[in-house]
Amino acid sequence: RSLATAMNKIREVLGDSAEAPKFIETLPKRGYRFIGKLLHEEKEPPPLVVLEGKSPESQPPERQQHPRADTPHEPIRLKPLAWVLVGAAAALLMYVGIERWRSARTLQNDAPLAVVPFTAYQGNAIVPAFSPDGSMIAFAWDGGDLKEIADRPNIDLYVKALHSESLLQLTHHGYELVSPAWSPDGTQIAYHRSIGDDTGIYVVPALGGEEHKLVTTHIPYDLAAAISWSPDGKWIAYDDIIGGKPGDRMFMFSMETHESRPFPHDPACAAEASLTFAHDNKQVAYVCVHNIDWLEVFTADRNGNNRRSVLSYPYITFGLAWTHNDEGLLISQQTGAGFKLVEVRLKDRASRELPVSPAGMWPSLSASGDKLAFASQEQRINLWRRDLKNPKAPPVRMYPYNRNQDQGEYSPDGKRIVFISTIRGESDAWVSDARSEERRVGKECRSRW
Repeated sequence: RSLATAMNKIREVLGDSAEAPKFIETLPKRGYRFIGKLLHEEKEPPPLVVLEGKSPESQPPERQQHPRADTPHEPIRLKPLAWVLVGAAAALLMYVGIERWRSARTLQNDAPLAVVPFTAYQGNAIVPAFSPDGSMIAFAWDGGDLKEIADRPNIDLYVKALHSESLLQLTHHGYELVSPAWSPDGTQIAYHRSIGDDTGIYVVPALGGEEHKLVTTHIPYDLAAAISWSPDGKWIAYDDIIGGKPGDRMFMFSMETHESRPFPHDPACAAEASLTFAHDNKQVAYVCVHNIDWLEVFTADRNGNNRRSVLSYPYITFGLAWTHNDEGLLISQQTGAGFKLVEVRLKDRASRELPVSPAGMWPSLSASGDKLAFASQEQRINLWRRDLKNPKAPPVRMYPYNRNQDQGEYSPDGKRIVFISTIRGESDAWVSDARSEERRVGKECRSRW
């Protein structure tokens, strides 16, 4: 009924008719199909569509192993809450306010752009990667169990669709880090995992299945885990070290021969990393580390020829991404004041800092260029409950959102709580049932003012 109502609203806006449709056709007992004619033109990318903020249902869902795509999702239930003493966590954010890439020679900073949470799970959700069609994001998550995180590596690979709270867990081993990259056809996900002697690049079906190892690596630290899958599907670019000696080198793994070849090394670079394919399948970008205070981003062709300096700076780089039209790069930089995302136009090396707050690391652009995902680490304020009749009992965190909750106040009968939350990006007032933490998420926050 909800779907039918939504379709009727769309038809009303389009001036369409269910009896004689021009845009949306009803398929009895199956669903709906778009039948409008598409006009293919080379044009500037559309402005970024501002997505609706996440609803209160954005809770850590029950992890699924390999659900069928056509299986209806059961209501998500919250697990009992543990006493969490750490208030800082990394949240994966969807940045949803980019306007069209500017054409003026001097790139100017614009008004702040809206950032909408993509995940709000307890713990660390990091290293996002858009699917080729831009409908899903693969990312690494530690599961949010702080005790397990402290005891052993606990990061695994997950996939989540935009506008959905269904979470698919693809790996179940626990690693120190996972860095994903989608195959061009969207059927597989390669990931560089860091876990002692089993460190290497693996591939797994995008909807779950058996994992296969491609190549063993010896990455010395997290930033060296980034990988990139070429648009023709034939190569995976990755970082590694040679002979255990300091100094990262870049490699390309052939999906046809299952052999690796080194990317030509520039002697001017003490280390090279983050080899990233452009959409045209002809260019690559990478980071050259001259020393700890001097990094430089280069572009080159697939064979390492025609190298060109794009940007030089004294900051650590946490990932880079090509713009949808290959005319520029997005670079994450960690400065003394925090992270910033910098856009560089290749034709004239003009650059600007994107007006995103909070900025973050590991940027990933959708192929259409209208969405950007990144991870941002922030400190959160949350509501806690203390039992005054049982002073020895530990405090309990009331709502497991990875967003700010404060100014909580009980109703006179003690059955409800009003509080301020940023679960949808901005501060809003919410009313919640105060009787139990083990409730269906859909009933937890029942009204928004």
